Amino acid sequence: MSCRKMFGAVLYLAIAGGSLLAHDPHDPMVTVAVSPNFAQDSTALAATDYLSIKIGLRALLKTTDGGVTWSPLPGLPGTSEMWAVVFSPAYSQDQTIFVAGYGGLYKSTNQGATWTVLPASGKHGRIAELRLR
Repeated sequence: MSCRKMFGAVLYLAIAGGSLLAHDPHDPMVTVAVSPNFAQDSTALAATDYLSIKIGLRALLKTTDGGVTWSPLPGLPGTSEMWAVVFSPAYSQDQTIFVAGYGGLYKSTNQGATWTVLPASGKHGRIAELRLR
C-alpha cells in the first residue's frame, strides 16, 4: 500500500472515530416485529434493551425502508422493558401496534405516533402477571 493511501485510510478512521463509538457497546435488540405487509410497506419495529450503558434508556425503533434507517417512536416510557411487539393482522387498514412490557400493555392506532395504556385489569392485566412468574 502506498504511503498516500495509508495516510488517507488513517485520516478517514480518525475522522470517523467519533461515529464508530456511537453505539458503544452496541444496541441490543430484545424483540423485532415485521409488518404483515412488509413486502409493500417495508415496515418493521425493534425494541431495544438499554441503548447504551451511558444513556440507560430503552426505545422502540421503527423502519419504513426495510431497515436502512431507524427512528425512535415517541410516547413509550424509556425505562420500561419491552417483551413483545405485535402488528395487527390488519395493520394496513387499522394501523394498530401493540407493545407489552414491564410498564403494561400499550396500543397505537396510528402507526406508533401516539400510544395509550390499556387497563391492567381483566384480560390485559395477565400479560405482566405471566411475565413475572
